[in-house]
This record gives sequence, structure tokens and C-alpha cells, in this order.
Amino acid sequence: MGLALCLAACADEPPGDEPSVEARGDGVAAAAVIVEAQGDVRHRSAGSGTWSDAHRGQSLFPEDLVQTMADAHATIRFVAGSTAALDPDTTLQIPVQPREARRLTHLEGRLVARVSSDDDQRMEVALPPGTLVLDPRDAEDGRALVARLAVGDGRTRIDLVEGRGTLRRERGDELTVRTSSYLSLADDGAVLEQGVIGEPVRLTAPEDGAVVRVRRAVELSWEADDHADLYRVRLSPPAGEPVMAEVSDPSLTLELPSGSYEWTVRAYRGERGYPPSVARTFELQVDRLPPRLILRSPVQGATIEGAEALVVGETEPGARVEIDGQPIAVGADGHFRVRHPVPRGLVNVVVRAVDAVGNPRVASRSVVRP
Repeated sequence: MGLALCLAACADEPPGDEPSVEARGDGVAAAAVIVEAQGDVRHRSAGSGTWSDAHRGQSLFPEDLVQTMADAHATIRFVAGSTAALDPDTTLQIPVQPREARRLTHLEGRLVARVSSDDDQRMEVALPPGTLVLDPRDAEDGRALVARLAVGDGRTRIDLVEGRGTLRRERGDELTVRTSSYLSLADDGAVLEQGVIGEPVRLTAPEDGAVVRVRRAVELSWEADDHADLYRVRLSPPAGEPVMAEVSDPSLTLELPSGSYEWTVRAYRGERGYPPSVARTFELQVDRLPPRLILRSPVQGATIEGAEALVVGETEPGARVEIDGQPIAVGADGHFRVRHPVPRGLVNVVVRAVDAVGNPRVASRSVVRP
């Protein structure tokens, strides 16, 4: 469920072509009115279990719900003049409105809250960890208060785009979030993460889910962040405590045992951290065994007729082969057959195979060319 919410101070009198907020027949005052309804927009009255079609001009009372279905949009205007714009697949509830504040209950999804600096009411958004208060008195230089909020998967994230907000937690002390800062909390109010609003580091290698075969060390890399002077890498091994490392360059080389790993990188400027990267995993296979190398020709002590020795053998598929330092062609199955020039006299023909991760194996034959 996603919700885009825009709150701003409006003139005392709404435009003439907008519906006005009215009272119910029993005298209960409406809290808001629907000023736009496009597509399948639905309404449910307080205490009712039935949804009905919503329409432009419909008054909304405390505990009413408005729901937009796929491809639908709606805008409601509060009595105080603020507006809330609902994206498709969004549900919004209108709680009881006190005199001194406007209130919303954010159960799940995303919303953007905006309060004008010249508004005469604060905004209170009920979240799982507590209530976020946006008070126009905290606006800076006449700019509006703007906060992006996300609720779901057992956590709440607050991005203070502009101004200052105060989170009154159900458990724990109040927390202040300032311009360009964010705060991530568990539903019980525990702080999971905090830092500077910005783009997270993008990891480049290894690819997510990759199987990485190395001889000794694995290299982790990511895109450089022009604003960062430090990166903190968190690597979770198959068992035991996570490995933590700090580097100034966008790469890290580590010697690790074989196993499955998860890793993230977070950029820092001083002590202010940007959001961490999306986690990646990889399967590490440490291979320190040299490749198979069988040399069938020439045989030890052979006499070579002519200027070339016939070198025939096999190694593991994918390995590179050199004879006396010169690379030769190897078949996909690891077999090779080549004529190699030799000088007159006693000659040592040296064949070297190197596998994909750099493990070498050497075989040699002493031959005589008359």
C-alpha cells in the first residue's frame, strides 16, 4: 500500500469550484472532503463493514476510510485547508481531529507529509514506534516541513527532507530528526539505523548469488561515492560474528574460508553515514589444488629426430598451458598436442599448466636431439 501525502497551508476560503466541508445530519463535523476522485475510489464509513463508491464532494468524518484501487487517484482536503493525495492501491483513515493538530494514522506503505511554515496547526502521524510531530514552528527560513515515511516489514523509516521532526516513541526517549537526515526503527521503537539521506552505494562485484572460485583472496568492489571519505564493509560469514572493515577506496580484498557470505557497504563522510547498500550474497570456493597435468609425449630420455619434439598431454578443462614459457592451444577438454622446437643436445622440455584461479603444476622431460 503506497500513499503520497502533501500537506500545505491554504487560503482561509477554498476555491469556489471545490466542494465545501459539511456537517453530518447528527451535527458531527466532517474532518475532510474528497475534492478529486478518478477511477475506482471507495469509501467506508466509521463502524461500517461495507465499502461503497466514493465521489467528489463526499464529506469524510472521523474513523472513515478512503481506498483507491488499481489506477485510481483521489485527493482529500482537510478542514484546516491541507490536502492528501492518494496514489493507486492506497488506504487512508481519518482519525479524530483535535483542535490543536491534524492527525493521520500510517499503518503500512509510503507517504510524504508536508506542513507549511505559516500553518497554525502541527501535524501528528501515528507510526508503529510512536508519533511523529511536525510543528510549523520548527520550519527554517520560511520553508515547509517535508518528511517521507515508510512503514512495513517490521520497521519504520523517517526521512526528514526539510525542517525538523520529533518522534515520540511508545518506548524510549523522544528522538529528533533534522534536515537531510533519516532514522530507521523497529516496531518496538529500537533504532536500527540513522544517517544522511542519499543514494546507497551500488555494489559491483561479485554479482549477487555468484559462485566465486579463488586461490587465496576474494575482491569485493563497489561504485565510488564522490561525497564519501570512508567506506565500512560488513561481511557475514556462514558462522560466527560478522567481519567489519574500513577502507578509503571502493574495493576490499580478503582471504576467507570457503562458504556462503552476505555483504553490504555503507559510505561515510566523517561520522555521518549514508544508507547502506542492498545486501548481496556469494558462494566462495577456495581452491589451492594444482590442476591435473599428464605429459604423454615426449618420454623421459627420448631421442628427438628432427628439429621439433611432439608434446602431447592433458590437463583440466579451462587451464592454460605453456611449453618453455610459450603459451599453446588447449582443447575444451584439456587435451593438447603440439610440435615444439628444440635445440641440439640435451634439452629439458618444461610444460606448465595453470588453472583458472592461478594454481600451477609443472611437468618436464629431458630429451636429446643429436
